[in-house]
Amino acid sequence: MTGKAKRIPLWQELALALAIKGLVLAVIWSVWFSSPGDAGLNDQQVAARIFHGNK
Repeated sequence: MTGKAKRIPLWQELALALAIKGLVLAVIWSVWFSSPGDAGLNDQQVAARIFHGNK
C-alpha cells in the first residue's frame, strides 16, 4: 500500500457539490416561496400588515 487516500476526480467533486446545492435550493424554495401566504390581499391590506403588524 502506498498510504495515499483515494480521492475522487475534481469534476465529480464539483458535480456532487452542485447537485447538493441544487437540492438545498429546491427545498428552500418549496418551503418558503412555492405558495404565497395570502394571495387574496389587496394593496391596502398589504400596507396595513406592513405598517401595523398582523393584528
